[in-house]
Amino acid sequence: MKKKAKGKALEGLVNKTNIRYRTTGKALILYKGTSVTITNNGAMLEKGPPDYEGVLSGGKYISFDAKETGSTTSFSLSGIRDHQYTHLKLVHDLGGVGFFLIHFYNLHEHRAYKLPMDFLAPYWEQWKTGGRASIPLTDFNDDWLVPIIDYLGLL
Repeated sequence: MKKKAKGKALEGLVNKTNIRYRTTGKALILYKGTSVTITNNGAMLEKGPPDYEGVLSGGKYISFDAKETGSTTSFSLSGIRDHQYTHLKLVHDLGGVGFFLIHFYNLHEHRAYKLPMDFLAPYWEQWKTGGRASIPLTDFNDDWLVPIIDYLGLL
């Protein structure tokens, strides 16, 4: 399956999970997608919040973005936009729930890593100062691997 189709499959699973979370009262999480402005020269993608945001039962704010990779050895940081990282780090720093849901689709068909911002921050800073542009899969913690159909399971 093409990467683009894989991304839509991940979004579809997350969206179905969000419907279940809403109907069971666990959370209200909405898909935001990417805003598009139509100009005379064509369409331009706007910088917006990460793909998903909402509120958990109990009132805590949640925001995350879902990313996919076909790699079996690492996750490329170039897939994360500066404004996404900045937004999710601020959510985390303010006491909300902010993370990236990283799906290695060639390794885990129905599971993804719920990547904590505290883990991501040093890799991001290194990359932005000329260091390695990816995170080795061996650095990921298996405790972060969650079923996509219940990605809030670690909360």
